[in-house]
Amino acid sequence: MSELTVLPAAPGRDPRPLDFETMRAVADRLLAQGEVPQADGLLTEIMMLRGFLALLVPAVGELAVARPVDDVWRGAAQAGLGEARRRLSHTTGHTVPVLLAEEQRLSRSVLALCTHLENLESCDA
Repeated sequence: MSELTVLPAAPGRDPRPLDFETMRAVADRLLAQGEVPQADGLLTEIMMLRGFLALLVPAVGELAVARPVDDVWRGAAQAGLGEARRRLSHTTGHTVPVLLAEEQRLSRSVLALCTHLENLESCDA
């Protein structure tokens, strides 16, 4: 894993950097949890993951479009972005099994976009 764990904000954005370590830790924890939380807890976690994705999607998008059109890393990142956007636009019911599945899908997207950001950053290094 690279030492760089934060991405500086683009002009016009919140100047605080993204904290990949925290995002990864939360997503890993949610994927690994043994017992199923209550629906209210799941809704809170889903909103947190959606917030992470709301920050990650534009950051990955900016780095991806800066790469050449035929670049492998750009294509992989755009596929991850498409999947994350589909997951963000998908709404579900409020039963615990359905919420748990949504939480897991969003967690996987957070992890994937963090990886795409690291890969795109390492291309420029």
